[in-house]
Amino acid sequence: MGVVAVAGGTGDVGRTITEHLAGSGKHTIYILSRKQGESPVPGAELLVIDYNDADAIAETLNAKAVDTVISALGPAGGEGQLKLIAGAKKASSTRRFIPSEYAAYTPPDAEENEFTAGVLRAVDALRESGLQYTRFAIGVFMDYFGTPNIPSHLSPFIWGVNIAKRRAAIPGSGDEIISMTYSKDVARFIERLLEDGDWPEYSIISGSDTSFNQILALAQEYTGEDFSVTYDSKEKLEKNETTLLDDSSYGGMDPRIMMSMIGLQLIKGELELPKEGRLNDRYPEVKPMTIAELISKAWKKE
Repeated sequence: MGVVAVAGGTGDVGRTITEHLAGSGKHTIYILSRKQGESPVPGAELLVIDYNDADAIAETLNAKAVDTVISALGPAGGEGQLKLIAGAKKASSTRRFIPSEYAAYTPPDAEENEFTAGVLRAVDALRESGLQYTRFAIGVFMDYFGTPNIPSHLSPFIWGVNIAKRRAAIPGSGDEIISMTYSKDVARFIERLLEDGDWPEYSIISGSDTSFNQILALAQEYTGEDFSVTYDSKEKLEKNETTLLDDSSYGGMDPRIMMSMIGLQLIKGELELPKEGRLNDRYPEVKPMTIAELISKAWKKE
């Protein structure tokens, strides 16, 4: 049994992780929070920390003998995550750290942009810290294609196929491969990895390697209805002229610019995760949900 602290453990991804770990009963679970209050997760205790003070963070981690910190502070964690890494480095009890990524694979030689800047800064800090760490690459969260009909703490994010409204605005040809994973399966793989002393630099997992044409076909099959479909070319995306299905965004970015950027990533093949080194092969007993299973559960007509 370990002692695990989840930063951002009441947020979308963080709460999913916290609930699963607390529910397993295998570890002592703390939620690191900026605010006082009652823990919203049974079996997890709330710890208030100041993300501006690495020394105070270290004192808190040591006081509870925290050996593993899991960060779920949003897109790349920001300055708060850097202070958290610094605090974990100072804490004598803490030896392992999972940074806040949970997204596409960011290779070691990745160029800095809106999506990678925070990630690369955190990785640099972890390399210098001496902490054992692993970076979760999960592709795109599968939850978005089941909302609101599947259990999920993630906020809605509509991209490519809007099943509820029977519409699709697909970037590229629709045959480009995109890897995706259900959020609850991410938590299951984290639980399994906590039992393992050997952490890879990248923890790559995928519930499905699919395409938007395949997702569209599944959606039409299980709803029993035809969809209104448009395809956005690379040229349109380069001009930020993506077709919006709603005003979904993430991290406050302009929706049209964000959708165009993600669409171009898809066309370039950057949303397909590497096949080698996947936790799916390392832990075959953990069976993640597939996109066909998720769409069936969420949208199949009775």
